[in-house]
Amino acid sequence: MRGGSGPLSVEFAKTDDPIEDAMYAAAAALGYPRTPDYNSESVGFGRTQFNISKGRRHSAARAFLRGIRKRPNLTLLTHATARRVLLDGTKAYGIAYGHNGVITTAEAQREVILSGGSFNTPQLLMLSGIGPADHLREFGIDVVAALPVGDNLQDHLKGVLLWKRRPPRARCTAFCASIASRSRWRKRICSVRDPPRRCRSEFKRSSRRVPSSKFRISSSCCAPPRSRRNRISPACCPRIPMRSASIRLILHPESRGTVRLQSTDPLAPVRIHYNYLSAPADIAKFRQGFRLAREIGNQAALDAYRDVELVPGPDVTSDADIDAHLRRTSTTVSHPVSTCRMGTGENCVLDPDLRVRGIENLRVVDASAFPELVSAHTNAAVLMLAEKPPT
Repeated sequence: MRGGSGPLSVEFAKTDDPIEDAMYAAAAALGYPRTPDYNSESVGFGRTQFNISKGRRHSAARAFLRGIRKRPNLTLLTHATARRVLLDGTKAYGIAYGHNGVITTAEAQREVILSGGSFNTPQLLMLSGIGPADHLREFGIDVVAALPVGDNLQDHLKGVLLWKRRPPRARCTAFCASIASRSRWRKRICSVRDPPRRCRSEFKRSSRRVPSSKFRISSSCCAPPRSRRNRISPACCPRIPMRSASIRLILHPESRGTVRLQSTDPLAPVRIHYNYLSAPADIAKFRQGFRLAREIGNQAALDAYRDVELVPGPDVTSDADIDAHLRRTSTTVSHPVSTCRMGTGENCVLDPDLRVRGIENLRVVDASAFPELVSAHTNAAVLMLAEKPPT
């Protein structure tokens, strides 16, 4: 559970759609109660939470950086690209980076900290000679430290069930009209991931200590008013048809993928192989979650709102057909982790204090350091790593 005085703001979703109460009732009919906070240890469904402050996303930059920008010991350089870690033998002493077409170096008095994320941090390490030895030699890179950089890639995987929604009631219509009339929301609606016209509720937690699945229920409320001034285009959210309700299920996977170089050019994209559903147990757990999601969606509590099932359709019922649907349509939740995992074993890149094994004065502080995929979104856990004092 979280506190209330930290720098990062967390708010519950403030949508007011009558389908939400019906969704809670549908889950309760199957024994999953409503929970006041899904971060607690209880099993159930609760309102989605967001990093929002005064109507805007409260990013790490706004929460932690904005108030200290003028500190004399802080230099913020944008539009710069790290190219490699500067090493003297096995000791890191700085970074080479490109800025305005010029290659420049920044030297460290104490430590170099990499925070490029689960794709760019492995890339930077491998370009610097830290990574799988055979892979580095393929690109003519001298091996400084042979480590499993780029291995163990994990991510949450999302499958979708989609129903056409019956015409909304008056409360929902009024809610959508009020949103469309607010110019601030009109300007933002195409740039945010979860437009405010959608109701969000999550998660079902399993009774096990580590949940194998979670659910996110979302609903587009209704088509907005058609006036030119206040119109919100359905193209803003192309995956969710207007007047629809969906249940998305997210797998806690056993499958592992890799990140590898495609080029020695630091500006070239890396080769990402997620290897989704390669572990035999994953598709079985995914299918089980899909069936439960469909059972929730078909409960009598949702009869007033639910019309025909659009995706994958009511004819998709066999294990083989459901598996084929999930394999064909599932997408990333954009939570890549563990490509430079911490730990004590030979399959770890970092030690438990986030230091790169075999390299002095070099740490990694981002989601690539996670030993396993967390049972939640990754943002808060990354900020926890960043706040933890080094040893």
